[in-house]
Parts: sequence; C-alpha cells; structure tokens
Amino acid sequence: MLNQKLENFFTVQMGLENDPDVKRTLAWMHHVAGRDLVRRIEAAKEHFSSACLPTGGSMLWPDPMDLLPPGDLPAGMLLQGHALIRDRRFFDARLASRIIPFLKLIGGTLPQLHRVEGAEARAKEFLNPRNDHPEGGLLELTTAARYLLEGCRLRFIPESDRRTPDIELFSDLGNARIECKRLRPGQYEISETTKVRGMFALVCDLVAARNSFVHLDVTFLAPLDSVPASYLMEHMECALDENPIDYAWEDSLARGRIVQGDHQAIREDTADSSLLVGPKLFRLFTQTVVPSQRVLMGVLGTPHELDPRYLDRFEAVALCSWDTESPESIEARARHVRSKLAEIDRQLQGCALGAAHIVADAERDANAADLRRKRIQEQITGFRFDSNIGAITTHYLLTHTAETKAWTMDETADYASRMPSPLLRDPRLFMKGEELGAEPAWRYPAPN
Repeated sequence: MLNQKLENFFTVQMGLENDPDVKRTLAWMHHVAGRDLVRRIEAAKEHFSSACLPTGGSMLWPDPMDLLPPGDLPAGMLLQGHALIRDRRFFDARLASRIIPFLKLIGGTLPQLHRVEGAEARAKEFLNPRNDHPEGGLLELTTAARYLLEGCRLRFIPESDRRTPDIELFSDLGNARIECKRLRPGQYEISETTKVRGMFALVCDLVAARNSFVHLDVTFLAPLDSVPASYLMEHMECALDENPIDYAWEDSLARGRIVQGDHQAIREDTADSSLLVGPKLFRLFTQTVVPSQRVLMGVLGTPHELDPRYLDRFEAVALCSWDTESPESIEARARHVRSKLAEIDRQLQGCALGAAHIVADAERDANAADLRRKRIQEQITGFRFDSNIGAITTHYLLTHTAETKAWTMDETADYASRMPSPLLRDPRLFMKGEELGAEPAWRYPAPN
C-alpha cells in the first residue's frame, strides 16, 4: 500500500496540463521581470506550503486568498500558472480559476502583444511586488489581448501623476480610450466573508468534538452583522441530535439545511491513496459538485508525509456552502460599483470617445446573482456621466473549481452603448469557448 501511495503522490509532482498559451505568458513574464522572478516564485512556494493548512488546532482550512504571499501578490498569482505547467503541489483550484484564464488569453496573442507600445511597461507594473491589486493589471493586459484578437491597433497609455485611461484604441470609428476596472470585494463584502468564516469556525469546533461528518448549506436573508456569532453553531447542535442527520430551518435570518455527509465514499476513495482537500472531496462527500467560491471546508484526517494537503483516515468533516440574499448586501455591492463608475468618468474626462470594461465576480446562487446584476444595470443606466463615454461592458465571471473544469470560468457580458457600431464584435473577453445559451451563466448547472 505504501508503494501505491508514493506512486500516486509522485504523479502530483508533475504539472496538470502543458498549456502552450499559459507557458508563453510565463516565459514573457520571466523575460520582462528578469532572473529575480525565479527567486520570487520560489518564495511564493514557501509561503503556499506554510499557509495551505489549518492553524491553531482548528480543522478549518484556509481561505484561498491567504495562499498568496502578502508581500508579493503577483508572484503568488504566477505560481498558479507555474503549478499548472510544472508542479501541481502548488495548484489550488479556487485560485487558479481566477488567474489562469487571463494568463491563457494573454499568451494567445504573444508575441504580438509584446510589440504593442507600452506593453512591457504595463507588464512590469503588474509584476511589481508592491502591487496590491495585480488582478487589475492582469485585466488591462487581457483587455488589450482581446482587442488584438479582433485585429485592432492600440497602445497602452503611460501612467502619470494624473489618473488616465489604460488603453488607446485606433479604429475606423476614430480613436477611443478604454478604462478597465477589476472589482475587488468592497468592505461590506469582506466583512460578510469574515463573519461567516468566524461563525463556521465555531461549527468546526463542535463537529470536531463530536467526530461528525456533515454538510451545511445556508443562504442568509438578513444582514450578516445582525446574525449572532453562535447562530450556525446552535443549528448544528440541533442537527447533530438527529439520527440520521437531516435538519432544515428557515427564519428571518437565514434558511438552511444540514445533512449527513457521505463518509463511506471518501473512505473507499482513500483505501489505497490519499485525497486532496478540495473539489473532489466536496463531490464525494456531498454527491454534488462545488457550487461556487463561497465554500468553507473543515476537515480532520491523517496527512500524507510528502504533501499534507492530502489526507486519509478522516476523523471529522464539515463542509459549508453559503450565500446571501439580504437586500442590504445587494445594495451595498451596487453602491461599490457606483463608486467605480465615478472613477471611470473622471479618468475619461477630455477624451473624444471613451469606453470601459468592468469585471465583477459572480456566484452560482441565481437569486442573489440576478439581484446584483439588476442593481448594477440600474447604477450604470442611471449614472450621469460628464465624460464622452460611448460604451460600458460589464463582465460577470463565474469561476469553476470542479475536477474537470479546475481552472475555467463562465462569462456573462452586459453591453451598454450609445455608439452605432460596437468596438468589439463579441462583447465577451473570453470569447473562445462553449456557448451556454441566452441565460446568464449562473442559471446553468455547475460543471462536473
């Protein structure tokens, strides 16, 4: 059995996929950054290894963003591309789905993108270890790549003391200046995530003490700051008194269900191997694929000596999928978008023609996603622009963490324009892929 487990592990040390586009992007980034990027990625590996496990005696596994080194976020992001190509030990499906599609689209236009005026300078800005929002720089490079795919001519506008747009486009319709905004979670959304994680940590302590195996699914109906910290734990206490566990509730704060997880499925899967705490564990345990990024995992087991992210002989498992339909939450996120519209308007002041691409994360919960989309559309149509902005495209990205779609995403693009002809024939950034249909991506089943 030991030989079989070692064989399974050594396959982990290989890359997942030798994607040529991602490979080209990594090679270009190493060319732009110089030899020091090798050292930075090695340091990102060290951080990943130290941050990828539960801490402080808890069974709650870390948030994926904690796997990025706080002092060098770009290196941590590129590590996911490196892991895809070379060493899956540092691959995290939750991070990869946010990063690798952008790396792939950029690589699909190299070396053409490299020859665009200002492209190398923009790549250097993205690679700056002090860059606290590298996803924004990655979007700028990706947007330029997308326009190149339609045969457009463009240049990157140099940074200056005065906030300026990102890209200048040269077309038969005239020159246009383009601003890109990759939305980060607002403070309200960050507070929500922190609150739910703290509530679930109490659940994990209870589940660990009882050596239980449960799946908790909850949708909050009230603002998270009005929900007691012990709320989920109290419902878990009630659920654990049932045999078999199948407990549902709905009140003014939330609706939810707690069911017995499939312990036998993970026991059988680890009879001669170990199991990564990730999408496959979720599928085996719940008999469903990971619904969205809003998943928390509490897991206790025996770690593999060569990679402790792999466990067997599980002692307790608590998985949580959550979302919120609180009107206050939806409105807070919409207000965050309005502040970005004001920034775009200021940056496009004085342009003969302006355009903007706004990228936002989406979630699988259809009701919450529909409400947020409606509020964002209302903010855009109701905003009084002082600049001559001709088009705004909002890109909703729904990332996948399922085993067969471990670094992909679905995109829903809303295009609003007062120009007679669009700047892009297809408004999507990620236009090469399967067409799902006319409904937004979150209204289709999650991939297997």
